[in-house]
Amino acid sequence: MNIITMDQEAQGRKSTRQYQENTCNVCHNQFSMTNRHILCSTCFQKTCRHHITTEKSHSTCDICLRIELKKKIMQDHHEHINSLKNDLRSLQHREKANLKEITVKTQTITKLEGSLKSQHEEFNTKLKTLDSSILSETKHIEESTSKISSLTAMINSSKSHQKKKQEFFANITTELIKVQKDHSIIKEEHTLLSNKANKLIKENEKLITFQKVRTLTCNRCYKEVILKFKDEIIKILGQKENKNDLIASILAVRMEQTENLTNQSCKCLLF
Repeated sequence: MNIITMDQEAQGRKSTRQYQENTCNVCHNQFSMTNRHILCSTCFQKTCRHHITTEKSHSTCDICLRIELKKKIMQDHHEHINSLKNDLRSLQHREKANLKEITVKTQTITKLEGSLKSQHEEFNTKLKTLDSSILSETKHIEESTSKISSLTAMINSSKSHQKKKQEFFANITTELIKVQKDHSIIKEEHTLLSNKANKLIKENEKLITFQKVRTLTCNRCYKEVILKFKDEIIKILGQKENKNDLIASILAVRMEQTENLTNQSCKCLLF
């Protein structure tokens, strides 16, 4: 802060003296015969007697007095003012640091707010999912409760009919005894049928399919088979599903004699 001395102020005011009107330098009232002007010894400005102080032969206007007083105050409090200036600079530095810290914290807060918003949205999504799961589980519980009620009713119904079932079981047991007797009879019949079937199987071994005749016989025997079983063969060939029907041979086929056909005398004759 620059300190303007009284002399500098006075010099500045002297330079404007030639432009001063016929008015007081302080209150700007017009001078008159009753209100004569007094010249300030410091700034040489015209001043009325109400705004000038005269000590000994030195007259000083109120403006110069204020300037002098200001100068004195500035001198008396110079160290305090410098201290205040230093404090001001320190405060300015602290304010700058605080502003920087505030900026960093603001950025951090903005980032945290964004993260909080994202977490809030994620939480809402999970909450909706949980609500949906709760509704689904509630529905499942209701269905299970309904099933339990239905099963309980069925159990009660079963208990009420247990006596009838016991009576029915007794009747079934009696019927089972009767069936077992019938089974013994059927078993005997089965034995008879089994023996009859075995007999038929043995007789069946003496039969041969028409399709296999060709592979087991020579040309001469094959022609004789065709002639002898002509009607049966025509009937078999007329029905595709019966081509494997058996035709009877007068004698059982001797397989060992027909496995190897030669140009010698025929050994595969079926008759």
